[in-house]
Amino acid sequence: MRKVSLEVDYVKTCAGSALFQIGNTRVLCTASVEERVPRHKRNSG
Repeated sequence: MRKVSLEVDYVKTCAGSALFQIGNTRVLCTASVEERVPRHKRNSG
């Protein structure tokens, strides 16, 4: 079986981030937060 690991807060300058590893495969996920409504959602209810 391949080694599995997860490290949260991997990128310190993001609101949220995680590095997920399975064997030699790595996935970096980041998130940011904005206080505004996206243009395609404005006046939609």
